[in-house]
Amino acid sequence: MGIKVAPTTNRPQTTRRSVRGILTDGTQQVIFVDTPGWSRPTDLLGSYMRGQITESIQDVDALLWVVDLRKPPGEEDAAVAQMLQHMIENVLIVGNKLDAAKRPMDAEAAYRALMPDTVPYIAISALKDAKSVNRLKAMVFGLMPEGPLLYPDDMKSDQSRTDWAEDIIRERLMTNLDDELPYSVAVKIAEWTERENGMQFIDAVVIVERETHKGIVVGKHGQMLKVVGSEAREQLEIMLNTRIFLQLEVMVMDDWRRDERSMGKLGYGLSE
Repeated sequence: MGIKVAPTTNRPQTTRRSVRGILTDGTQQVIFVDTPGWSRPTDLLGSYMRGQITESIQDVDALLWVVDLRKPPGEEDAAVAQMLQHMIENVLIVGNKLDAAKRPMDAEAAYRALMPDTVPYIAISALKDAKSVNRLKAMVFGLMPEGPLLYPDDMKSDQSRTDWAEDIIRERLMTNLDDELPYSVAVKIAEWTERENGMQFIDAVVIVERETHKGIVVGKHGQMLKVVGSEAREQLEIMLNTRIFLQLEVMVMDDWRRDERSMGKLGYGLSE
């Protein structure tokens, strides 16, 4: 995309809701939909994320199944492959992290064996090999049907700035927090205003499920929250090209991942 439109960490299940990125190259345009990763739901949040996947697949012209070449496929990968064979015609397997894989050929063979022989495959290094990414881009454009441009050529995403900022803050929380706690954290923007001096003021609330979690997120002498706030503010300022005053608060919402009403308040309504 050339810019960051979705949260990224080294943890699975970082993406919680479908995010659209718009790539325009001359007279060609592709709308990419980044969905949560496939997993078995263990709570209402997991069910919401699974719904984001199935809803998104219904409306696309092609699907990129991005796999990690550092490891062979597991049980969930086999479930994804089974689903893809029945849901869409244009599927492309994308083997990523080629630069870090010790036995990429073995992993490639195992993933390809899960799909029909006719399904095309490409290996890339998204971070370190621009040529492979450009080859992938050309393949994607080749799968797209003809039609009018759906978005202005300078538009990179159709998500709101609020959704984007919430994801960036949550990304920084997931990166800095240990163990399972990152998966029980949510972020909600309470206020976003512009000060007289042109600075953007953002008041964001970090939601946790337990009172004990609150202390972990705040950290000793507030250090953890300071680190998260500093990293998030830096990203927001780069992307928005303006000065940001980011205020973070922490609030407990008991078992929000298992409460439909709480889920709705945080933007994860099951009917959405």
